[in-house]
Amino acid sequence: MDNSNKYINPDNPVYISYSHADPDYPDLEEDVKALCELLDKHQINYSIDKKDCPYKGNINEYEQAIGGGKAVIVVASDKYYRSPHTMTEWHYMLDCNGIEKRVFMILLDNNIKDTKKRDEYRNLLSERFQDSLQQHDNCVKEHRDPGSLGTVTRNVINFSGFIDDFDKLCKYTEDYNRGNGIEAIRDNNYNDIIEPLKKYLMELSEPNRLRQENIELKSRIKVLVNERQCFNNQIELLKCRNKVFSLNGLPIKLIRIGGGSLKTDMGCEQIKDYFMSETPITQSLWENVMGYNDSLSNIGDNHPVDNVTFFDAVLFCNKLSSLLNKQEVYCIKDVVYDKSHIVKATVTYHDFSCDGFRLPSPEEWIFAAQCGDVKHFKYSGSDNIDYVAWYLDNSTGITHAVKTKCCNELGLYDMSGNVSEWCHTEKLRSMYFGGSCISEKVCCEIPDADNYSCEKPGIRAKDIGFRIVFGCHL
Repeated sequence: MDNSNKYINPDNPVYISYSHADPDYPDLEEDVKALCELLDKHQINYSIDKKDCPYKGNINEYEQAIGGGKAVIVVASDKYYRSPHTMTEWHYMLDCNGIEKRVFMILLDNNIKDTKKRDEYRNLLSERFQDSLQQHDNCVKEHRDPGSLGTVTRNVINFSGFIDDFDKLCKYTEDYNRGNGIEAIRDNNYNDIIEPLKKYLMELSEPNRLRQENIELKSRIKVLVNERQCFNNQIELLKCRNKVFSLNGLPIKLIRIGGGSLKTDMGCEQIKDYFMSETPITQSLWENVMGYNDSLSNIGDNHPVDNVTFFDAVLFCNKLSSLLNKQEVYCIKDVVYDKSHIVKATVTYHDFSCDGFRLPSPEEWIFAAQCGDVKHFKYSGSDNIDYVAWYLDNSTGITHAVKTKCCNELGLYDMSGNVSEWCHTEKLRSMYFGGSCISEKVCCEIPDADNYSCEKPGIRAKDIGFRIVFGCHL
């Protein structure tokens, strides 16, 4: 029989097949009810015979209802083997793929194993089958409803095929009990069938679950690959527009930040295009510009410089501008030093047209940290702080080399954590952002555009550094 187009419906419950009104088993209905209660107790869904799967005029639907379930429980009484109705069910069960592997037998007697009994049942079944067909044809001729049994039986291909199905059931009954070591179940001891049934359903469900998880995983990977590709495309596009300066062989890479608008409580702050250093200023670059390194946290060429005041940072910007033949942005007067650090000074702009280096404004820093006008992540580049930041829980309280965590979408590193970074307003009021290696998580979050306070420009600490911007002045 060609059943290549048949399939197991994983949503179907367990199907229970048995012969109704068996005179040899007057308590059979109660027995089946007890079986159903046991299935309910073990939370195994089921459908019962023609009660839940009646014939509704569509043979294919009927066939799938009785044979397409995850498993079939056959309560095989003596009458089961000689009833045209149950044999018709068995015929349609056989038409579904792998039904023999999904059938669990409850054999109520051993008569079927007796050759004489089997021949007797076969002959009786033949007579009843022919009677059923004759009744169906008579009903059709007399324009009466032939009933579901006659209609379903008429759809059986031929009588010889029907008898073949009976022989298959008899052989399967013997093979099932012999192969599985399950003796005929008596005294309503249906517990014996529950464990193998549950084991089978679990084995059947596990590949489906793993298959579904695999599909979902592949779908998620595809999304991530696409997102990563978009991210890489953005990075490559930005690479073409970034600026790289060089000082004594040290590259100074600045990332182009496209302008836009930043929402504040006062409305929208317009941000012009500018360039921002890829990382906080490193100790190596600081020493090349300033001639000394007083960092306290962790000494290393590629570590961010720390222990700098706001005044130190603007002085660095002026010196770097001068070394690279750019105009100095700041005018620094009335300087007061504490050893090598400026702790007090008067800082103003030379003019807005200067093309040198400077510190970012709060709006520029926030705009770059959140990669545009909308905050996509809690931290700069991710909602998972460990991906992008060195902070209190993972830094052991010291700074780490720059670019050892992931960058944000613009290609900026260490915007969250490692060192806090000096910024200033248009009126040169100073503050720092980003959190540091000794900060709690909350301090590393991207701040709102209006949620910051000014800090004393003369303070310095082992976790305060800065980064620079270039072009498009305040």
